[in-house]
Amino acid sequence: MADFIQKLIDNIPDYQQFLTVDEMDENSKKLAAEFPDIVEIFEAGKSRKGHPIYCLKIGKGSRNALMFGCPHPNEPMGAMLLEYFSRALAEDEGLRSELDYTWYLIKSIDLDGTQLNEGWFKGPITLTNFTRHYFRPAGYEQVEWNFPFHYKNYTYDTPIPETVCLMNLIDKIQPQFMYSLHNAGFGGTYWYLTREIPELWDKFYAATAKQNIPLHLGEPEVNYITPFSQAIYPMISSKDTYDYNEKYGTVAPEKLMSTGTSSADYALQQGYDTTTLVTELPYFYEPRIQSDKLMDFSRREAALKGRDILHENRKAVKLRYDQIADLISDDNGFAKMVSNGYEHVEEDDRQVCDCIRHDPKYEGPCK
Repeated sequence: MADFIQKLIDNIPDYQQFLTVDEMDENSKKLAAEFPDIVEIFEAGKSRKGHPIYCLKIGKGSRNALMFGCPHPNEPMGAMLLEYFSRALAEDEGLRSELDYTWYLIKSIDLDGTQLNEGWFKGPITLTNFTRHYFRPAGYEQVEWNFPFHYKNYTYDTPIPETVCLMNLIDKIQPQFMYSLHNAGFGGTYWYLTREIPELWDKFYAATAKQNIPLHLGEPEVNYITPFSQAIYPMISSKDTYDYNEKYGTVAPEKLMSTGTSSADYALQQGYDTTTLVTELPYFYEPRIQSDKLMDFSRREAALKGRDILHENRKAVKLRYDQIADLISDDNGFAKMVSNGYEHVEEDDRQVCDCIRHDPKYEGPCK
């Protein structure tokens, strides 16, 4: 197995840009035509704008694996992984045999959103160009967080078509392995898993070290999860979000929630024996984030200062947005993204700061 994986890694092209949706579709069709006995392409569903969602089925292994790129459309690294991996599988019978999976690969699950990011896909990959052409849907329109969810007083049961596409595929193949291919904008490398697999931790660390990308050793995306190991976390759960809102909130938890749950959570709720992995890699990073140098202020002070900066930023955005809100149509996805970012901003900030002030993990000096 190690030889096959090493060969796979060694042959990864030095990609300098990202593919557009049309380029991905064209390459998938070409691959299926080139390897008709090995690769099947089928339409797994349609996007909200009617674009076919193509899925590649490769191999005839004893287990099923589902991998999908662009679960958030500003995260196309996974689409490039699937562009390479799909061809590697088609060309290498030994690799297919060794892995023993039937592979279901969707290069981009949020096609409409991916197309709205294409302005920066061909470069230059700079902060300015990335920011000017960036699009990420509001939470309630994100494919990955649109799966049906019911807990206590909260119910979400209106998944968007792209999520329904994934639901149908998950129900049909009941994958043993699922890889929701995310990536981060900034920071370092970190991972999510649906269960603890300690024998993988050192392999994860070695993989990011080989690429000279630092580990993310700062705060997790949400402060109510406990790491399995440094930079390795259990999947974020909508149930945990509700419980957190209930513990620290001053309003009913369901009033602060507007999304469903994740693909990983959905598979587990359905009773499938699915292990889901998420890897978060940054576009932009600073090597010093791995530094062990101790500062002359506490971790709690640093975290609260960070919240102050974020809070002031959100208030400034809201002030600007409110000045032009009447000029924006209700179906403007960019506007939804912005307004969703400051929804419940005061309550959100109060909750997080309260947690930081009382959680003992914020004690001690900051690195």
